[in-house]
Amino acid sequence: MLEKNEGDNMKKNKKSSVLKIVLVLIIAILLIIIGIFTGLLVSGKDFTTIFNNKPQSEQSSNEQSNNKEDDNKKDTDKKEDNSEPNNNNTSKNSNLKDSFKVSYETRGVRNITIGGASFVCNEDVPNITGISASAAEKMEKYLKNWYSDVWKDINEQTKDEYIEEILNQMNEFSGDYGPQDIGFHQSYEVIYLTDKIVTFGYIFEGGLGGVSWGNTSGVSFDLETGDVIEIKNIVKSKEKYIEACKKYVYDELKKDSRYQEVLEMHGNDYQSIINSAIEQLNGYFVKGGIVCVEIPKYEIASGASGQFDFKVPYSLVKDLVDSKYIEQ
Repeated sequence: MLEKNEGDNMKKNKKSSVLKIVLVLIIAILLIIIGIFTGLLVSGKDFTTIFNNKPQSEQSSNEQSNNKEDDNKKDTDKKEDNSEPNNNNTSKNSNLKDSFKVSYETRGVRNITIGGASFVCNEDVPNITGISASAAEKMEKYLKNWYSDVWKDINEQTKDEYIEEILNQMNEFSGDYGPQDIGFHQSYEVIYLTDKIVTFGYIFEGGLGGVSWGNTSGVSFDLETGDVIEIKNIVKSKEKYIEACKKYVYDELKKDSRYQEVLEMHGNDYQSIINSAIEQLNGYFVKGGIVCVEIPKYEIASGASGQFDFKVPYSLVKDLVDSKYIEQ
């Protein structure tokens, strides 16, 4: 009986020892797991990386590759932003109206002096900045060529001998009038400016003693390209545009105080002069409309009546002209 009890006690003690060992192992495993998770929390790593099939080294490599691609894209974007610089770092998308600038340098073209009298010809040479260099160059070249064409005509009509004769006469009567100058001056000024268009008004003035001249005109340029905006190239229907201009011009002329003089000098023949001028499809943009025709003085009235200019409103031709250039 005693031996049986001792055997039972030995079995119980052995079972208790096994349970203790298992319990210790479980506790140790739990402590290890808790330590791992605690370390991850402290290091700030994402738990999902533990279960990701990709090795950490491969992930780092991919992240570096993505960062390089982002940096390359930024560099490319930066290069594209600077791909169209101009002489003033004004990009194509800039507000050209605000950046456009023009300055002038007066240049002497011809000068004949006898005694106290002089024949002087000069011009204001434009220097354009704030837009692309190529556009500015086109505009400057066009304006300078216009000057050159006018000087050529003047020189052909005012030979040196003719000018010297006038200057001698001026010196002869200088006691009565004092020293005097004769000659001509050409210049341009900006008379209209938008984000699409710049219009230069041309001014020609001067004279030879008692005879004086004065003329104004204009030319419009595309601010982005520097090309001259020719009306004949931007009208959708030449026939309808010419018809609209003629109707407007004749209606306005009849309201003009000079109309009676026109009739007295030419009768209805003046219409052929105006028609011919309108049909050439010249003109330039100004605020509120397009100057569709200019009739120089002496053409349909006396010199004292001056030049006739007619501006057809945008409202009458907005559907007949490229909308890109129409003032909204």
